[in-house]
Amino acid sequence: MSHTTTIGQIFFANERALRDAAEELRERGVDCTLIEAATPRAYFANQMQQAPLVLRLNNSPYDVGFYQTEQGLEAQCDLYGGHIHRELGEQAEKGVTQEQAAISKLRSAYANQVITQQFAQQGHMVTRQDNDDGSFDLVVEVAA
Repeated sequence: MSHTTTIGQIFFANERALRDAAEELRERGVDCTLIEAATPRAYFANQMQQAPLVLRLNNSPYDVGFYQTEQGLEAQCDLYGGHIHRELGEQAEKGVTQEQAAISKLRSAYANQVITQQFAQQGHMVTRQDNDDGSFDLVVEVAA
């Protein structure tokens, strides 16, 4: 259907990090739930196919579906009306498409979780420091 958008060049290869990112979004005020084997809600009822994972946005009529590709899970959603952007988006930075900006909070939370998990596997501790402008810094304490 005409409203479906694939968020190109962003792949979610680490399912555990994606699940943790959904939890992080909830902790930061996004009313969402990551569910398995569901059809994402979109403008048209039959617009999207069942996805292995769906980020259900409870304050939006639309969801984000994650579909398997060779590179990992790829996000697809209906960006019509700005509903997804209001829940997950931020203003597009240089080099970021409008479609990518529409899920930038998810992308950021996912990156945070991937980095945190990678350093934890190496025995290091990572803490997040939120900045006033909405950005954050990750501080890595290297294990001795």
